Amino acid sequence: RNLEEQMEACEAAMEELDEECRLRDVSVEDVRGEVAKAFEENSNVCFELMPEAKRILQKVHDEHGGPDAFMAKLYGEEKVPAEEMASTVAAYLREHNIEDKVEIRIVDSMLSAANVVKPGENEKYVVNIANSPFSKSMVQGICDHEVGTHLLRMMNDEHQVWHGKRDRYKLMNPWTTEEGFATLNTYQSLPTKLLYPQALRYFAVCSGAQMGFVERCVIWWPMRRMLRDASRSFVS
Repeated sequence: RNLEEQMEACEAAMEELDEECRLRDVSVEDVRGEVAKAFEENSNVCFELMPEAKRILQKVHDEHGGPDAFMAKLYGEEKVPAEEMASTVAAYLREHNIEDKVEIRIVDSMLSAANVVKPGENEKYVVNIANSPFSKSMVQGICDHEVGTHLLRMMNDEHQVWHGKRDRYKLMNPWTTEEGFATLNTYQSLPTKLLYPQALRYFAVCSGAQMGFVERCVIWWPMRRMLRDASRSFVS
């Protein structure tokens, strides 16, 4: 996406946030406070896996012909429309006998390919799908990620004694672990299992945590070599 499309997506996300706050009778400031607190709680960077990340980045260059060749192999060139993605999700839901509990929506200006939400306590779950073409090789992985991991976990959570009151049972936030499982599930059906995009982001976070702004600009060029899009390497 170009910068204009990214700005439109951010504006749409803010409008969604405002509407969500209105429906839940909370202020945007409260939500932003919660987000700031979450960032603070998760700002401690672990450097233990830096050697593994560097090994993966080097392996992409040595054995896969560089980032562009690897990403082409990972995602492929064939695309499918959002409508076909929605049909595949619908079939996935039927396979798990939960189609009556979920609504599928095709949404413009999404920041991610897909996500799962539950608008209200007595409402159906919603699988939002970005209104844009999808790499065909990613279709099954997205289903396994969003439905097979996130949605099924959310539905199962409703039957647990701690639902809605995790703090009372001193349970930690499950999102880090859950997102890790979701990512692994995404790769189950992909043609290569090398976690290159994740290693690249981890490398960027670790490098950024050890450097000032000027030093981060200096490492931008090595990052540029690892991505097709120069703006993405700077944002990383």
